[in-house]
Amino acid sequence: MDGGHVGVLANGAGYAMATQDLLHVYGGKAANFFDLDGDAFREKITHALIIMEKHKHIDSIFVNMYCGQLPADKVANVIRDSYREKLVSKPMVCRIKGTNADIANTTLQNLKSHRIVCI
Repeated sequence: MDGGHVGVLANGAGYAMATQDLLHVYGGKAANFFDLDGDAFREKITHALIIMEKHKHIDSIFVNMYCGQLPADKVANVIRDSYREKLVSKPMVCRIKGTNADIANTTLQNLKSHRIVCI
């Protein structure tokens, strides 16, 4: 992952690896990735975002999650709170699907003052 510039937050090792492949196809390269499992709590997600924020080579964050056991709206709330508390400031692209994804995407799209794009 040397030379990467995108921090990846995904759930499942296979999903994280596929996300890195997708970034590569479009000219990006992952600097690191965090694999969140189904029982990820607020602290774990927040900690991952803080690590990516402090990583000097990361200039953006890509969240790619398919939520089942961990509802998408809970993930979105952690992301929202991390920006509001100024723990994260880097631009973020979020692709969140699954349980409560419509609520999650609405939550993130309403953060107009932050650089978050939902796809």
